[in-house]
Amino acid sequence: MGKFVPDVDIDFANRDHALEGLVHVPATRIERDDLRKHVVGVYFQAIPQDPLTGWASIPYEQAEQRGYFKVDFLNLNVYKQVRDEDHLNDLLSTEPMWELLDDPEVVDQLFQLGGVIDGIPTSDLISAYKPRSIMDLAIFLALIRPSKKHLIGREWDEIKEEIWIATDDGQYGFSKPSTSNKHASLWPNRAYLSPFTTYLN
Repeated sequence: MGKFVPDVDIDFANRDHALEGLVHVPATRIERDDLRKHVVGVYFQAIPQDPLTGWASIPYEQAEQRGYFKVDFLNLNVYKQVRDEDHLNDLLSTEPMWELLDDPEVVDQLFQLGGVIDGIPTSDLISAYKPRSIMDLAIFLALIRPSKKHLIGREWDEIKEEIWIATDDGQYGFSKPSTSNKHASLWPNRAYLSPFTTYLN
């Protein structure tokens, strides 16, 4: 059985305010052969740091393999544009403008989608695969996780067949969204991707 690696995302209207007074080390990632600050990840453990930046000196993928536990503090201030629950429901029932995902500048502003995977900008990948539904987008998000990125470059139908098959390599991946209960329609629309769909509406 592969090693279980927890994934914790915490949503805040203002992540910087939430982190004030908490001793933490910003996580890092490799981007275009440079060590860059992770957009949302932090460590509350004693992890080696770059003495100049104060950031973790180990990219988060390697840090995870060494047993360090990254926590993502997320800024979801897009909700500030939502007037009330009825407005949110209207947004969730409106088909997003999926064509916006063909614009690299838009993709780079979406923290779950922007970045580089094995030297390939995710904006190039999402433009190639062109997700046009919530489930397509969930599949794409799973595709760019470490445990499934080996599927990049394959045909979309083949990816859909394999994307939710569990691996035993200890790499980080996603589970298939549940469709077995009456709340299934709320995932990933409301529970996970609602900030994204709000942004595209």
